Amino acid sequence: MTLSNYPDLELNYNDLKSKISNFNSIFDRFLQDERKQLLNNRNEYLKEHSNIYENQKKTEKTLDHLRAREQSLNELLEKERVEREATEQEIQTIQGKADSMRKRRQTVVDEIERCRLVLTTKRQTKEDLDSLKRKQEQLNMPELQFWQDYLGLRMEGVHEEVIRFVFTNIDEKDWNKPFSFQINLAQIDYKVTHCRPPVPNLDDLVNKLNQSRDFYQFLRDIRKSFSNYHKNRQS
Repeated sequence: MTLSNYPDLELNYNDLKSKISNFNSIFDRFLQDERKQLLNNRNEYLKEHSNIYENQKKTEKTLDHLRAREQSLNELLEKERVEREATEQEIQTIQGKADSMRKRRQTVVDEIERCRLVLTTKRQTKEDLDSLKRKQEQLNMPELQFWQDYLGLRMEGVHEEVIRFVFTNIDEKDWNKPFSFQINLAQIDYKVTHCRPPVPNLDDLVNKLNQSRDFYQFLRDIRKSFSNYHKNRQS
């Protein structure tokens, strides 16, 4: 095939050039727009990235602050827990002491009540004994006068509740020679605190007196013991 067989092409070079120029212009504007869009996107991305970075820094700072706050709160809670346990232990100790003090108080109250009852009983017993003693003294006054006048007996107050009884007319060689004893009347049972001369059967005489409560018989018995003691010493 030869060139003559091809159809003739009529090319308008100027028109083509104009189209190519228009295309290039359009393409350049497209490239500029794309560059501008890419630049805007890049700037927007960098701005957004910067904001994200700043927010991340703020978030990390907030987290650090919250961690420090959490640590501080944990330490405070631990301190409060220790203090609470110490306080509870102290409260238990105080409650134990209070219970002990209440028990001791009740014991003291019971002891006071017991002592009060004992004291009341002793007071009543002493009053009854004093009353009986006064009645007995009134009944035995004539006999006591006889003892004083004819048997040489006299009574001397030593101090409160203690009386000394002195006998004379026992020693035939010395009628004024004293034979004496001291008796304590403070308790229910009589107690001889001093006896001169000391008769050997004194304890038996006092026991007999506390059983019988017959004081005048005791005076007879102890005078007789003084007399026997003196006779035995003389023989």
